[in-house]
Amino acid sequence: MRWGLLGIRLSIVAVYLVIAAIIAMSILPLASGKIQVSVPEKGGEPTIDGSRIVMTIPVDITNDGYFDIQDLTIKFRIADGAKVLTEQSSAPVDVIAGRTNHLNLSLVVDLDTVEEDDLKDLVFNATILDLAVGVEAGYSLGLVKASIDTAQKIEWEPMVTNLRIEADNALWESNGTNVDVLVPYHFEASDFIQGRTVSIQAQLSNSTAVVGTASESFTVGPVNDGQLRFVMPQSTYLSLQSHPETLVLGADITLMGATTHIEQPVNVGGLSA
Repeated sequence: MRWGLLGIRLSIVAVYLVIAAIIAMSILPLASGKIQVSVPEKGGEPTIDGSRIVMTIPVDITNDGYFDIQDLTIKFRIADGAKVLTEQSSAPVDVIAGRTNHLNLSLVVDLDTVEEDDLKDLVFNATILDLAVGVEAGYSLGLVKASIDTAQKIEWEPMVTNLRIEADNALWESNGTNVDVLVPYHFEASDFIQGRTVSIQAQLSNSTAVVGTASESFTVGPVNDGQLRFVMPQSTYLSLQSHPETLVLGADITLMGATTHIEQPVNVGGLSA
């Protein structure tokens, strides 16, 4: 199952169908009656509240049994390996006998609470997460209780995709006493990060020193194309023409508090400005 913003839209119903199934097949039949659980054919649209992804979907539970179901609680946990990204429980609710009970089940992922290394995976890298869902409830005045848990893997699609810095397509332009090195970059962004600010800090270095720096900061759109402009003294440029060497382009891309680093070689020498 995919869990990027687009993936949430495609799979949110499946997640809640899992919840509905384990409610209907495990706990509620203990109430000795016919139980029906229904969810909409189309999942609720995830909403964005600051750094939080909020997913809510209505669930209707018809309890034709003899007993009220008490303190029905849904528990969620999303983990990246041994690291728990979010863990929460829904408020306990009673499912009254002889009626249809309307519940709103919610899952909130607050990226402000995610550690930087894990946040980097969510923003820039594809990764596999673990989703655990648990349901517990009771009846007969709380004398009978039951619970069940289920787990599944989630394929997380990064919020930044097709990120590349095209050092092979660098352009060189004269600029008075300096030479500008223009290096194209490109990336695409999910809905969640569009409208946020991304910062790119980059430098060109040889084996002994930094020979040029570049800085970019802009508002993220669906597709982002631009150029990193490194300003190099003309004397350095002319020296590179006489003594060709490979420079290293290092770039730090920071978004939502997460930073990824890219390094690429830039072959310099024998070029004309």
